[in-house]
Amino acid sequence: MPRLSKGRKYRRILVVRFSSLGDITLTTPVLTALAESFPDAQVDYILKERYAPLLEHHPSGCAIVPLPEYIRADSKAYLRFCDTLRERRYDLVVDLQGNGRSLVLRRRLQTDYLKIRKDTLRRLALIKFGWWRNRLPNVRTRFFRTLEPLGIETEGEI
Repeated sequence: MPRLSKGRKYRRILVVRFSSLGDITLTTPVLTALAESFPDAQVDYILKERYAPLLEHHPSGCAIVPLPEYIRADSKAYLRFCDTLRERRYDLVVDLQGNGRSLVLRRRLQTDYLKIRKDTLRRLALIKFGWWRNRLPNVRTRFFRTLEPLGIETEGEI
């Protein structure tokens, strides 16, 4: 569920998708949409350090916030890392990861956020039993739908 403040101007936006290679690639329409919808905002993207080169030259001009592997493995170091990000004073976190680690980050940053809806049980039922076939949106669409509370919509299926 999103937590957005009415009438707030978003000038510093953090997009969160730590991994995986394919999913990071599929988030690029989100970066483009944010850059177009908030042309005066600074958009930063946090991801594992080893994936940072994927987005270094993305047309959205987003800044990369690499998450070093040693920080991922140490919870206290991760909390300190989150606290250093809080100093950047983000107005909005767009959580495309949707896991415990991104929840901790959102809570530490204490700001507005949007979180991806993962439909975990439906996806599991699809894999195990074939239920909801052709009724679950594809991954790119789920990433993009996260932005709908901002008034950013996609034209048809991406």
